[in-house]
Amino acid sequence: MKKTVIKQIVEAVPAFQDATVAVDMAAAAFLDINLTNLRCLGMLLGSGPIAAKNIASSLNLTRGAITSVIDILESRGLAERLRDPDDRRGVLIAATAVAREKVAELWGPIRTDGEKFLNAYSESELKTIVDFLHRSKQLQARHAERIQKLK
Repeated sequence: MKKTVIKQIVEAVPAFQDATVAVDMAAAAFLDINLTNLRCLGMLLGSGPIAAKNIASSLNLTRGAITSVIDILESRGLAERLRDPDDRRGVLIAATAVAREKVAELWGPIRTDGEKFLNAYSESELKTIVDFLHRSKQLQARHAERIQKLK
């Protein structure tokens, strides 16, 4: 029985990942950006204003690549460059109100639907799901690092 459930999970995870990528691709197309730009926008929305070098480091991008990403987001009205209050020469990148509105339009219904179906689970089951997600993220990060070292 346990082996059967594990097999079902192992098969369900890639399907879930594919569905997530499909949503991200549709959202990126709606916003007229690519997936790298979308990941950057997600960082901006999650962290508030952030230095371009920190975004580049997190996304494993070069200085030139992150400049291009920021230029694209800025041209679509999704990000803006701000003066760094702690460094006169520094620039911070922030999501715009337009970005927040569009992201709420895209992902708001997903959140609402997700909260509805999560309410069907007990608190204990929800804690198990949270544990699974956290541990899965750690597993993926560890293997991403391992794969990057194969180069």
